[in-house]
Amino acid sequence: MVKRFSTIAIGVALALASSVSSAVGVFNEFIIDETSIPGTGAVPGLASSSLVADKLNGGFSEWVSFGAGNTFSAQAYATFGLLFKDDGATQLAPNLLSAFEAIGGYRLYALFNASGTVSADFLNFTGTSAAFDLYIDTNSDTVFTGSDGFTAIGLAGSTDDYKVASSTTLLGNGVGTLSAAPGAYNFDFTAFALTTGDQNATLAGNQNGASYFVSPDPFHITVRVNGDNDQATPVGLGLPPTLLVTGDVSAVFAVPEPGSLALVGLSLAALGFMGRRRRA
Repeated sequence: MVKRFSTIAIGVALALASSVSSAVGVFNEFIIDETSIPGTGAVPGLASSSLVADKLNGGFSEWVSFGAGNTFSAQAYATFGLLFKDDGATQLAPNLLSAFEAIGGYRLYALFNASGTVSADFLNFTGTSAAFDLYIDTNSDTVFTGSDGFTAIGLAGSTDDYKVASSTTLLGNGVGTLSAAPGAYNFDFTAFALTTGDQNATLAGNQNGASYFVSPDPFHITVRVNGDNDQATPVGLGLPPTLLVTGDVSAVFAVPEPGSLALVGLSLAALGFMGRRRRA
């Protein structure tokens, strides 16, 4: 059964999360060129198809399974449909991602996996390894299927997709909770690498990440992926059961200052302590 935290624990987490947020600093800007995507080009009524942003935002679905020795394995997908600037404070208008999607254009999505350890009550986790691949779906027609937490997310209608970036290297450990609201998580990746060459031989031209993320060059190498949980639902027959966790996700290119990850860990520890104390 998924546990919920006390009001006191929520307050502790929010206070510490605020400290972490302020420690991150300025989000690094990047420039994308949407005309590099087959079938987009110039869109009537929009000023430009190249724009400056500093944050991607969207939603995720993640399947988490548990193993011996309080370990976990997770598989997830995330779709991104919003762009922001001004350190994430201002949504871009017009939002070219939505505008293209509304006329049958593209979208971004990521496939993610992680493993590590989980607390005895299965609420708090530490991700010791993780990786993700970022794709462009040129026709917004890819359909995602679920996972058991170990096998990769299934895809259908992905023949028009191509990979634009990836990372397999965590900066420290990923941390988070597996509850519904106010559950949250944070992963900092380094060695973020754009693809080059032709990533989809079935499409005309050369499609890759370097032609989409055009600036800076060389591109940012550190990306922070974090967000919050809306729902955490047990699925399957295992004990404990696999969890399907859904919620919000954002990605920014910013290097955390010393102590940021420690503060995140403290906030999660406080949540777990308060929850256990309330149940005692």
